[in-house]
Amino acid sequence: MTPHIASWEIIRDIRQTGAKAVVWPDEGEFRNGVWRFNKAHFGFEPLIIDLMTSTVMCATHDALSESRQAKYRDWVEEDRGSFGAAFEWSWKVAKPTPYHRR
Repeated sequence: MTPHIASWEIIRDIRQTGAKAVVWPDEGEFRNGVWRFNKAHFGFEPLIIDLMTSTVMCATHDALSESRQAKYRDWVEEDRGSFGAAFEWSWKVAKPTPYHRR
């Protein structure tokens, strides 16, 4: 799976297009159409974002005020660590569904 540079649009579009592999600009670069991680990120692999992750993150984003939505999008796009923090926070604040109450 060819990775995409992580962006809010990619995360949002996963709901329609399916899972995607993402990387962040600080992790490396595309060379001849192939993603190459830099030395600081040696051993990393693209992060696979699935439909459930995208759905929860979009629901969290949509529940925020416009100014907070902009900050949330920046948080997601900043780097892998910030994305992870946004991901964890999204799951923490997501309301449980009957599926989660087994």
